[in-house]
Amino acid sequence: MLVSGFILIGTFLRVYHLDYNSFWLDEAATHIFTQQSLGEYWQLLSNLGEVHPPLFYIVEKIILPFGTSEFLYRLFPAIFGVATIPLFYLIGKKMAGIPVGIIMAALISFSPFHIQYSQDARMYTMLLFITALALIFYLEAARSNDIKYWVLFGMVSALAIWTHFMAFILIGALIIYSLCYLLQGKKSPKNLLISVVVMMVLLSPLIVIIKGLFFNRIGSAPTWGYTGDLFIVKSVIILFSNNPFSFLFFAVLLCLGSTWLFFEFREKFYFIFSILAISIVTGVLLSYRMPIDPRYFIFLLPFLYALMASAALPFLRKLSDKPVIIIFVVLLICVWSPQLYGYYNTPINEDWRTASAFVKNTAKNNDFIIIMPDYKQDPV
Repeated sequence: MLVSGFILIGTFLRVYHLDYNSFWLDEAATHIFTQQSLGEYWQLLSNLGEVHPPLFYIVEKIILPFGTSEFLYRLFPAIFGVATIPLFYLIGKKMAGIPVGIIMAALISFSPFHIQYSQDARMYTMLLFITALALIFYLEAARSNDIKYWVLFGMVSALAIWTHFMAFILIGALIIYSLCYLLQGKKSPKNLLISVVVMMVLLSPLIVIIKGLFFNRIGSAPTWGYTGDLFIVKSVIILFSNNPFSFLFFAVLLCLGSTWLFFEFREKFYFIFSILAISIVTGVLLSYRMPIDPRYFIFLLPFLYALMASAALPFLRKLSDKPVIIIFVVLLICVWSPQLYGYYNTPINEDWRTASAFVKNTAKNNDFIIIMPDYKQDPV
């Protein structure tokens, strides 16, 4: 019942003001690439003219018969954002029980970070949705060692990488952890390796492109993004907010949940910590050679929110589930409400809508319009 309520609230929060902000540069790129045929985009990707795989743009083509408004382009990211809420519940339930699952659903429902990217015509909420689904299949496969779930994990993992290449980091971390765990317990990694083969077969058309893009990206120093410790600092600010009270609240949740898992459910702690450590260290190392932004690592939210939601576990030992969950949800709403109010009432993107209207209404025949740098012409 509570999860259904979070889905309804989450839907409202993601659809409300969906077209309030103007398109920004990357959303304009979504418009351009969605208009292209798959063959044209594949040629662009093969020539290293674009750095994202095509699955998101293929999905976005569904809206083209209905128009090309900001609302329509952002509709699928909003739908993927809402669909992620029940997945977080299932992940929390599998990791630490129903109350943790409910709190994780609340966290993702009210998360300003997730709401912002649910209203952004880019692939990030689709990436989180697919990686969350892959994680559910992984947890079930690791528990039962059923070949069916390993194959599903491999298939969905491939879809995640067809959505965003950075999904390789999370999928790689899960495979490395699972392989080490199985070998340490002297268990056969046969089913895991089958899932890897399934994934690689589905990724085979992308392999050469991935190799070319990777060496092209690391061939020179990044010209934008966050490097090294700045990447970590920016990620923490985005997750916890730059409001001191919010920062303290979520830092306390993270520390309390991590400590409780370490002493009471050490195996689960090692799993979450290992995935976070491998992913973050990989991100930091890559940041010195290619552009890296915290939004690329949106797939780490289930692990971070699992740690935060686990802060409720010591209280659940003393109290019944319902009051603990209600208190956590009320605190979340109180902490995040100011940030959400600011988000819905303050434009966060470059105002290309007004700029385009100005050019359209002001420019005359034979006027020269020079846009610097030249890639800024996309949103105009």
